[in-house]
Amino acid sequence: MLEVKTKKIIIFTIFQLILGVLLSFINHRYLINSPSDITLEQDFSDSWQLFIMLTYILVIVPKYWFLFKKLFICKDLFKAIMHPIIIALFLYYILSIIQYLPVTFGMSSIPVGRGQSTSSYIPLSLVDFIYMGFFPAFNEESLFRFFPYAWLYLFVTNGRSRRLGIFSKLKGQIKHLLFVTRDKRLEWIWIFFFSTLFALIHEPNVFNFYMYFIPGSVFNYMFLRYGFISGVIAHATFNFMRVVMTGAAIGTLKLFFPI
Repeated sequence: MLEVKTKKIIIFTIFQLILGVLLSFINHRYLINSPSDITLEQDFSDSWQLFIMLTYILVIVPKYWFLFKKLFICKDLFKAIMHPIIIALFLYYILSIIQYLPVTFGMSSIPVGRGQSTSSYIPLSLVDFIYMGFFPAFNEESLFRFFPYAWLYLFVTNGRSRRLGIFSKLKGQIKHLLFVTRDKRLEWIWIFFFSTLFALIHEPNVFNFYMYFIPGSVFNYMFLRYGFISGVIAHATFNFMRVVMTGAAIGTLKLFFPI
């Protein structure tokens, strides 16, 4: 068993190194020549390091890897891919209209949260998709969707809890309601809690809290309904298509209001 795990780690490490070199080349090749390059470099470094850490945990810990494969796609592949794309595009369009609607009344648009990265690669480029779309989507969906869900599943399905008394019964109830019967009320409590946590890390205020809570709720719903890949696709599409959908929203407002 130790030899198999060691070989697995070595192979995965080599793969990570090769992928890292390739992504570094792409990153330097497409960086925009502007003062924001330093910020972009830091974003790349932070996202890549977190990605490596999370994927290593998935590969090295057998229980997490088993659940990851199990939760990767829960239903029909076509729906798991197309539904999150369509919903993410529509969602960004609506949120952008809300964000820029105050401009039609002579006010400023609603600002983004202080914790959101505002640096940008060339819009709709490959590097933009990788570093502003996929990496943040994979990392955040892992941290706020998969790992909490997987940890709770492993906790409540662990049979070594006879000495916990009443807590043992509580674990059994959570296991039955959340993972067997999929109780909708408990799932919505789960969505509300982790969507709130997801929103708070972006350091929002009372006016832009919705920008993060609503998408977080949608990504969480995609994860629970279709699997991890759907949450990542919805999140990546939401990030990657920001320029297009913002332009579409502003164009729509210009049709009805003199901006």
